[in-house]
Amino acid sequence: MEKVRLALILITVAIVVGPPLGILLAYQNNLLGLIVPSEIEQIMNSLDGSPEGDNQTNPIDQINQTGPVDVQYDPATLTATITFQLQNPAPIDVTLNSLSGTVRCDDHVFPLGTASLKSPVQLTVGKPATVTVIVVLTQQGRDHIQTAHEGQATTKVSLVDSTINAGGMTIRLANPISIGEVPLSFH
Repeated sequence: MEKVRLALILITVAIVVGPPLGILLAYQNNLLGLIVPSEIEQIMNSLDGSPEGDNQTNPIDQINQTGPVDVQYDPATLTATITFQLQNPAPIDVTLNSLSGTVRCDDHVFPLGTASLKSPVQLTVGKPATVTVIVVLTQQGRDHIQTAHEGQATTKVSLVDSTINAGGMTIRLANPISIGEVPLSFH
């Protein structure tokens, strides 16, 4: 009777401990793979460059606008609405839920105001999407445009210190997003 009891205890232990131990042994060289699905890991690796660290550029840091820039300005509120085309740098379709940062005059590296995404945008791989950003100019930013760019039709601006929420993942960008030449007819 004692032998049967011992055999049942050993079988129970094997049934309870065996599968988790087998999984841990299978993933011993990749414990992250135990928690994060391989598809998500592939996306993360493609956004960060290769896991071997071959100094590839992060595509998220290479966001730049394409095509013409449209600016509508409301002098009463010091608010500019900037609409431009943005190319998806990620290897998958994502929804751009939020975008915020500081708009900077590239000629003088001068902050002009803060920017935020007007509404979420679907970014499809390989296709440009229309993005509308609301810029609240500071009085100093407006003064800078009026004095430093007097008589100019356009100036080159970028979005710096940017934070993006795309697909539920929040990313702080290391590099500026070039918005390009923005018309100054509003000043």
